[in-house]
Amino acid sequence: MPRPSRPPTREDLENGRIMNSIYSGRYNRKHKDERNGQTRERMAHLRAQDAVVSPEELEARLVARREAARKYREKNRRKLALKARQTRLAAKGAKEHEHARRILQTPESFVLANLVLVHQLARQLAYQAQQTRRHANGAKELEHARRAMHAKISGAMVLLRQS
Repeated sequence: MPRPSRPPTREDLENGRIMNSIYSGRYNRKHKDERNGQTRERMAHLRAQDAVVSPEELEARLVARREAARKYREKNRRKLALKARQTRLAAKGAKEHEHARRILQTPESFVLANLVLVHQLARQLAYQAQQTRRHANGAKELEHARRAMHAKISGAMVLLRQS
């Protein structure tokens, strides 16, 4: 954060000026006032334009403005929905990755003790991977998890044979 150019005076504190921000300083205040002035002028200009037209024309303009605003909102909503969907897919991928990581950390003794459960889980993962194929992200991670699970099962089987 930029340092204030000078310590705040009592007047600054009373007026609530922010001294340590990039927006402090006369330049920004002056330009902000100018911008506000331009906005006011533009609105006044629009009102003046609206004042000289017939009520029917005015109504048509208002409807057109509302329609434009609605279209903009709709477009924005669609864009956000798409982003949300992509994020969900990425989240699914991350979740499956986490499954794979946990499976790989599972000790062989647990796999041996719960072989039926592990087999069920492996089947479930295979099914999920099949379901998620079209979402490349999720499917890839599911595939990792499935392979990790099968590696664990075969490792457990080897241990079983040795004992």
